[in-house]
Amino acid sequence: MAILCSYSAAEAPIVYIHDLSSSPWFITSNLFISFGLLALCWFSWKNISIATFRKKHPSEIFWTLLLTFSALPYGLFGWKVLGLIKFLRFAGLVKAYQDLNSGHEISRHKKVLVIIIGALTGVHLVATTWMMIQPSTHLNPSEAYIKALYWSVTTLTTTGYGDITPTNDIGRLFTILVMLTGFSAFGIIVGNVSNLIMAKNRHHEANREKMEDLATFMQYYEVPRSLRLEVFGYHSHRMQKRLTENDNKIISDLPNGLQNELQVFIKMKLIDGLPIFHGLTHDCLKSVAQNLDPISFSAGAHIIKRGGPGQEMYIIDQGEVDVFSEQGQVVASVKHGQCIGEIALLTQALRTADVKAKSYCDVYRLSKENFDLICKDYPELEMNFRRIMIRRTQDKAAA
Repeated sequence: MAILCSYSAAEAPIVYIHDLSSSPWFITSNLFISFGLLALCWFSWKNISIATFRKKHPSEIFWTLLLTFSALPYGLFGWKVLGLIKFLRFAGLVKAYQDLNSGHEISRHKKVLVIIIGALTGVHLVATTWMMIQPSTHLNPSEAYIKALYWSVTTLTTTGYGDITPTNDIGRLFTILVMLTGFSAFGIIVGNVSNLIMAKNRHHEANREKMEDLATFMQYYEVPRSLRLEVFGYHSHRMQKRLTENDNKIISDLPNGLQNELQVFIKMKLIDGLPIFHGLTHDCLKSVAQNLDPISFSAGAHIIKRGGPGQEMYIIDQGEVDVFSEQGQVVASVKHGQCIGEIALLTQALRTADVKAKSYCDVYRLSKENFDLICKDYPELEMNFRRIMIRRTQDKAAA
């Protein structure tokens, strides 16, 4: 929406200055853009029901109403001045930035993009206004625009080389306004971009400070090197996990019901990519996710022991584990998004390999008891597991 509105509004002064309202290109593009904006406005109004109309923020309704009014193809009505109503389409740029700040669509890259579009559009509008106030009749349209664009950039940034100056009082007053606006806008833009960059790095800075405090603690109490490495390794693992050191802190202020829904969604996202869960219904995946128990293992810890009973399977969330042969050699490594021990849920056979954590690992465990309960409601889960088991048996026989 931001790009569409900015292009359409920025086009208006060019069309007005050079009287392009009757050109085929202008008519076609104007109809296409107006149709697209009206469609976006329709979706926006559709989300505002009568029951919630008064609950919506007044400014959001105002900008949506303004954008709807400006979306009509006024330039096709024959009156040249009506085309300037398209300036109001900048309401779409304001509304896009408000949507990004509303909390339900937070995107740092999109915010930066909207700021850049707004800045470039502002420079363009200053340049076209200068072309109307100080027309360069001896230059062709492209040269005149480049000259005006050069003047707008040097004036907005308060550089002012002095090679292009106003020749009348209106031009001088406009120059004063542009310099004051440019000085203020420059500070606002730099401040917004700086805040976005700082927001991106605040978690890393907090983690760095915590590691420095931990190093001071270790040095003060003269902790042995081996124990230091183990503690640092654990904290490094926790700090690199997802967004912050602990996802639960992010959602701790939410009601328990919403916290549980988010945790189940995160688990579903993890298991959805596994072949053994491929093609299962949403309800089946949700039931599996609700029965996954989180467990953590330190580096070198046994997750599965050879000869032990097969009573559970494990799904790797964070970290890496090694599978060892009977001779003690590593035969496979299992990483994030992979699973181990799943066939044991069907056969309950004794474990045939040792599995140890190569680094600090966070895994999810699905027990045989919970697996059987889920299969009673969703027999397709057991069918998936048996299909995988048969395929592996055939692959081993072929090898």
